[in-house]
Amino acid sequence: MITKAAVKFQDKIYTGWRHSFIVHEMVSKQLALIDNLKQDDLGFIDESGTFLSRQEAGLIAFKENQTDRLCEFLFSEDLWDMNGVPRQLGVPYDPMS
Repeated sequence: MITKAAVKFQDKIYTGWRHSFIVHEMVSKQLALIDNLKQDDLGFIDESGTFLSRQEAGLIAFKENQTDRLCEFLFSEDLWDMNGVPRQLGVPYDPMS
């Protein structure tokens, strides 16, 4: 099961509900410069804390019924609202939630 969005940078994993929130916090704490982050650094963690790519996480989220469609490139918005509340299957994404 996918438990959080994650950013892997310099052998450390930072987590949160949105990749943008994580990156913003990393930059504000001077842990990373936004130009130093690559798309491959953005992913998710599972219940054991293993870092997964967006592609790996998309398959797992579908198999675990966290999404109602197979996502080849998973986004945190596919799983949770801005407060970390799981999305209801079959309900379209509302960017204001």
